Amino acid sequence: MLPKDRCGDNSPRPVQILSVPKGRPLLVCFLGGYEGLLTHFTSKGTIACPGVDRCPPTSHRTRLIWKGYAAVDQWDLHSELWLAGVLEITEALEHALVGKRLRGQVWMLHRQIGREKGPVVGTYSETLPDAQVRKAFSIVPVLERVYHCTTLALGVPNPIPAQVNLSAHEAPAPQLAGDLVGQAQEAKPIDPETMARFRQQMRGMGGNGKGGGK
Repeated sequence: MLPKDRCGDNSPRPVQILSVPKGRPLLVCFLGGYEGLLTHFTSKGTIACPGVDRCPPTSHRTRLIWKGYAAVDQWDLHSELWLAGVLEITEALEHALVGKRLRGQVWMLHRQIGREKGPVVGTYSETLPDAQVRKAFSIVPVLERVYHCTTLALGVPNPIPAQVNLSAHEAPAPQLAGDLVGQAQEAKPIDPETMARFRQQMRGMGGNGKGGGK
């Protein structure tokens, strides 16, 4: 980390929850692992779920949302200092972090472009030497203040499965739709203009679905 008072004031300040904002990246260094928590979004705002046996029925009937929290240092461009914070980890971001030894890892976080509340995307940058990383602090007091609860049920794994990714499949191109019309007794005829446009598109692709054209 930077030497004391190199740029800006590094006096003690309140540790805040860090949510990745829209339109601006967040650069963080993890001080350790993360803890998971189930929450409910209610008319009174987000509340922590203490478990099905202790959660009020009216709250427990609302949608469950998993959130992870981790002690981090956030790089502040204005002061050029690392500022302590508690990072809020979304269900989508957790899939990129799970199973990793996070202490000292620096990640660039941002929300997916083009969506108002797009999923948070993380890109690994580097791993700092342990001697340069602040000692991990407890996130529990910060979360207890935010949720107004001293019996948080931390340690819950992310229940949302990771996104399934598959590569494209190469195979012969399909028959043109017009050639199949006669094979179905109740098939609705395709108008000539639509069929001609489709054939032209197929010729532009070389007839094999691999794209291209002139």
